Amino acid sequence: MWTFGDLWHSAAGAALAYDLAPPDAIGAYQGADGLLAGLARAVAGDRPVAPV
Repeated sequence: MWTFGDLWHSAAGAALAYDLAPPDAIGAYQGADGLLAGLARAVAGDRPVAPV
């Protein structure tokens, strides 16, 4: 279940960052998306964000 959610979230997040970015800033948007996702994982640690 967690793997499916991770895959869906990462694909949706990357697509959203790509769609919102102006053509000359796609890389910056992708980088910010990855940075913030990593930061969220670092802060949350191994704690689930929703009850299973």
